[in-house]
Amino acid sequence: MPKSIFLLLFCVLPFAGTSQSARKTNKLLKQEYASKLHKHDSLARLYASSNQELLQLGEVGSEVIRSYSIVLKEVTEAKAKTITLFQKSALLGIDKTLTFTIQSVELLNLPSEREVFEKLSQKYEELDMIRERSFDLSLDNLNVSEQNELLSKTIVEMNGKIGQYSLFNQQLPRFFSLFKEDCVWLKSEEEKWRIETAALELKQHELEQVLQIAKDNFAKNGPKGFDEQYSTVFPEVFPNEKQPKMDWSNLDYEEADGFEEVPMPSPPPPVSDDVVHTYVEESPEFLGGMTALKAFIDANLKIPEVAIEQGLEGKCFLQFIVSKTGNISNVKVLRGVPDCDDCDQEAIRMVKSMPKWKPGKIGGKPVNSVFNLPVAFKLP
Repeated sequence: MPKSIFLLLFCVLPFAGTSQSARKTNKLLKQEYASKLHKHDSLARLYASSNQELLQLGEVGSEVIRSYSIVLKEVTEAKAKTITLFQKSALLGIDKTLTFTIQSVELLNLPSEREVFEKLSQKYEELDMIRERSFDLSLDNLNVSEQNELLSKTIVEMNGKIGQYSLFNQQLPRFFSLFKEDCVWLKSEEEKWRIETAALELKQHELEQVLQIAKDNFAKNGPKGFDEQYSTVFPEVFPNEKQPKMDWSNLDYEEADGFEEVPMPSPPPPVSDDVVHTYVEESPEFLGGMTALKAFIDANLKIPEVAIEQGLEGKCFLQFIVSKTGNISNVKVLRGVPDCDDCDQEAIRMVKSMPKWKPGKIGGKPVNSVFNLPVAFKLP
């Protein structure tokens, strides 16, 4: 064999071997690609079908949630109205004739809509939606080496997507089971609150009857000989009579979480010659108790713009006098919200807008007394 031919074969044969190996790899990659593509497309179709089912369930869930929200709003409003009517009856001293107590209403613990739905949504956070994509390839204009590189990269991407689809399909049965359980739970809660709403409406009816009897008696025999609270509760009966302004707006009820105590300084100047007592046997009380007081604050306290803009939060500790007739006066700040005078002024305004309180008592007799109240400012 001529030396030149030998050298040519020596240089060409290794490349011929490499080319043959690349074509063999290409064949294997194409087979694996076809298999993965079939599996991916099957899972993608199943995912698309599941998504349709999820959309249908979403419509069912939206209707269940909408219905539950309506009932929750109704029972919340019914509770607030019942408390307001009870306050009026208590002010007139006729609440003892009722067949129920304010505690039976206050102990009705209503969840907030936000709490319920946040609790539900936490169950479904692990069910991640998948961004679909096509893995169809065009290899016609690529050489074997370029095809192998593209096929290898695509197979890796398909494996990742197949894993996502597989995990989704594993999670889906549990999701459907949880969803159905929650729908059943929401419907049962809805029915429970419907029953509670009906019970509150019965209480309202009883209160309205008692108040109507008191109003008719006042209209027929008043105003002389009647306590001034009758003019406060029924200002329309004798509109020319002077009466203190009261706020009987419905309260957005939330369960009271207690109030902090602060050191008791010397009492503010008295409003009259009567003694203002620092300590009493029976403390003055907002009509309806601490729960109703908390609800009134939540409904009437406004966060000042400066507090929102500067992110200011804190508590304003107030002190005021509750007179023996239940009027509030001499409202002052013991310790204000740091760096927020507007918060302190808003707390004073809110307290001054309160209706009459039950006065403090010593020996069963109403007296002028001092009350301390912390008012919390929390940003939404």
